[in-house]
Amino acid sequence: MRDLKWDIHEDYQRELQVLYDLFVYANDATPKRVQVFCPKRDNAGRAFWPERVVTVPAFVFNDEKGRVWSPRHSSWIDVPKKPGYVEYYLAHELAHIYVFDYHGLRGDKIDGDHGERFMSAFKSLCPIQWQHYEYEYKPDSARKSDVSVEGAGSHV
Repeated sequence: MRDLKWDIHEDYQRELQVLYDLFVYANDATPKRVQVFCPKRDNAGRAFWPERVVTVPAFVFNDEKGRVWSPRHSSWIDVPKKPGYVEYYLAHELAHIYVFDYHGLRGDKIDGDHGERFMSAFKSLCPIQWQHYEYEYKPDSARKSDVSVEGAGSHV
């Protein structure tokens, strides 16, 4: 097992834990017994399959003024708020755990990290109104898998 340690953002950590608990309560497909962490300075979310750990970095949490932490700039930057972005991000990382649960350690690699199995899991976990954010990250996979564009506006 890896030694997984981060400098945790305590405020966002609580919010993330509550959100995960809501996912488990509201959606039977949600992988159970997953530890969720919000590192202060990570620049990407991660899913550690064997350890059942998911990280959602602090920069995805907007503060009240529409500012997020940018690891690249090592400072707070003004950005448009993205409603539901944290929910999307958590669902995305949980989908990796889901694929591991149902297809084994290599299941995610058979059709690529964000292939058919992943997208199917993602669509079952992510609320439909937030799925459109996947087009910003993996547009080809999202399009091929008919990920919902509901609520996306004109940017998809």
